[in-house]
Amino acid sequence: MSSIDGGLSTILQRYLPDVHWQRIESGGVGRGIPDLNGCANGVEFWCELKATGGWTPAIRPNQVAWMERRSRSGGRVFLLTRRRAEQGKRRVAADQLWVHRGDMARHVSENGLAGPPSLYVGDGGPAQWLWPVVAEILYG
Repeated sequence: MSSIDGGLSTILQRYLPDVHWQRIESGGVGRGIPDLNGCANGVEFWCELKATGGWTPAIRPNQVAWMERRSRSGGRVFLLTRRRAEQGKRRVAADQLWVHRGDMARHVSENGLAGPPSLYVGDGGPAQWLWPVVAEILYG
């Protein structure tokens, strides 16, 4: 991966340019706060960005807790995971985007990407992902 989030921060900014994005670097001050805050069409939302080569992204307990608390308070929080798997004897190459509601983070952490219902799964890499659909989910 090009970075810890699989390059998703840069990809989102490129493919959703109408969003006002703010990268969040809270360090030890605000544990669990998602990576990106976005605002478009008067709708504010949060995105936790993950990357994995398998089926289960590493989500820290404080991230799960933050997403659950914010979701219970009516906030718009999403878990976006880029799954890139190399082709092998028993594996087909994949470059996917999985979008889950933030309140599903615990289920994703425990059961993997395909465990809880997802809002969107795109395949074929960023140029093939359906960005109007992703935009509708995040702030539509």
